[in-house]
Amino acid sequence: MKKAILLIVLTLITINSYGQSEMTDQQNEILQALSSKQQEKYFKSFIENKDSNQDTAYFNALRLIQDIDSSRIYYEGIGEIYAFISMYEGENLFKYRNAIKHGETAFKIYQNLQLKKEAARIQARIADYNFKVGDMHLSFNNILNAMKIANEIRDSISIRECALVMERIHYYYYKDVRIARAYNNFITTSAENALEQEQRSRALNNLFYYPLKKTEVDSIINISEEIFQNYNIDKNLVSIYLNAVLKYIEYGEESLAEYYLKKSKERLSNIKDSGYYYSAAGYLELMRENYDSSIENINLAIHYLSKGDFNPQMLLRSYDILQWIYMTKSDYKKAYENLAAMTNIYVELVNEEKIIELSKSLNELKNERMREINKQYKSRIKFIIMALVIILLSSTLFFYIFIQRRKLLKRNLQLEEEKHKNELKAKDDMIKVKRLQQYQENIFIQHLINQLENISYNKETIPNQEIRNIIRQLESREDKSDWVEVEKSLEGNNTFMKNLVEAHPDLTINERRLCTFMQMNMSTKEIANITHQTINGINAARTRLRKKFGLTGDDKSLIAYLDKFNKS
Repeated sequence: MKKAILLIVLTLITINSYGQSEMTDQQNEILQALSSKQQEKYFKSFIENKDSNQDTAYFNALRLIQDIDSSRIYYEGIGEIYAFISMYEGENLFKYRNAIKHGETAFKIYQNLQLKKEAARIQARIADYNFKVGDMHLSFNNILNAMKIANEIRDSISIRECALVMERIHYYYYKDVRIARAYNNFITTSAENALEQEQRSRALNNLFYYPLKKTEVDSIINISEEIFQNYNIDKNLVSIYLNAVLKYIEYGEESLAEYYLKKSKERLSNIKDSGYYYSAAGYLELMRENYDSSIENINLAIHYLSKGDFNPQMLLRSYDILQWIYMTKSDYKKAYENLAAMTNIYVELVNEEKIIELSKSLNELKNERMREINKQYKSRIKFIIMALVIILLSSTLFFYIFIQRRKLLKRNLQLEEEKHKNELKAKDDMIKVKRLQQYQENIFIQHLINQLENISYNKETIPNQEIRNIIRQLESREDKSDWVEVEKSLEGNNTFMKNLVEAHPDLTINERRLCTFMQMNMSTKEIANITHQTINGINAARTRLRKKFGLTGDDKSLIAYLDKFNKS
């Protein structure tokens, strides 16, 4: 027993020693380049936590690069540290500008060491971050450089990453939907491993840029959920759900929009997803005309979206919705505040620092040229403010027309419902009239029966004169206009009789009456009671009608044939 325990302990010590030796072999060059014990501590902590605890790894990596000698950074491991910081800042903190800065340092290290695969991948990521902060020119230059390296070494991950960025550049900058869609198809139609499946998930999310049918939106959700189930990749699932919410709102499928809004809320884990969630929730409440709830959600969206370097278009749309709602509520002070916030964003988009940097790169232009640039800058601000006013007017008009259309649709539905109610009431009234007429007929017949009984009791023979009087009373009772009045009542409330007579003008009054009763779903027995005919007589009349209409089959085919005359 003691030998067994000793053997286990020795084995564990051997494994541990091997792990330490392996780490030392891989990192020894960097450790030798570090100039203090504190730097070594940061470096070792980064290595230990980069896979299991990214927050701690980021903390130590950041302190290491702040303390390290910049002239001694050209090691692959240091490049990995800068790449990790760039990835963490971009994907977790959404501080894209910081991520670009650290990513460029990593790229410089990889390029210096001729590590082409790593250089291509970090350059593609920098291109993505530049696109997200709105610098399309730099993004395009980055991606061309990344594609050149990736094609040279045939690295599929880098090539696919470049395609994802090129899709958005062609869609937004060049407005070439055909080329953009071709890049998207390249990613979505194939994926061989987990990394490629994650890229495929992002490409599926990009499909929401394009016009989609409801079935296509359903398909994107199903494929994305399959990727999550098979590869445990849910990084883009919240974004896909929220984009689907906006599409379902567009289709008028509010129940589906509500369903996927709830599903996305269960998965919120960062400021980006939270900002997009509340933006979508606010838009849904706006469409429902729940303005107070919409304001609450949009303000939450602004709160989250202001924390990162997100595309300013999201904030612009949020402020635009708020100013429109406040204008609708006649709260002009708050409407003005949101309009001012939009104006500030547009001014920031001009980016004066970029203009000055450009002027310096063009051989330090003279001060006169600088004044001209500043003048152009001011004119651009004026142009942006004018464009802002046009956009505001357009968006206000759009929301006004949209809401008016919704109100008109509700009104049409109410009118349609009232029409159906009136038709049902008219049919019910006709039935009541017929029952009253039948009741009166029964009273009259009973009166005649009493007269005949009196004649039978009072006299041995029935005088012909009195019998003739009774016959005259019966004849005078036959009112052939009754059914005509019933038809008029029907024509006043629906189109059945009008369409029937137009299609078959040769129908007799009795045949039209029989058609009406069948259209009212009355049974053969009920029809026989009302018309004082036998059931066999009614069946025979139905047979004659089928022949006149050119029908074959049972009574259902006749009823189905009559039912089409209800349509206007």
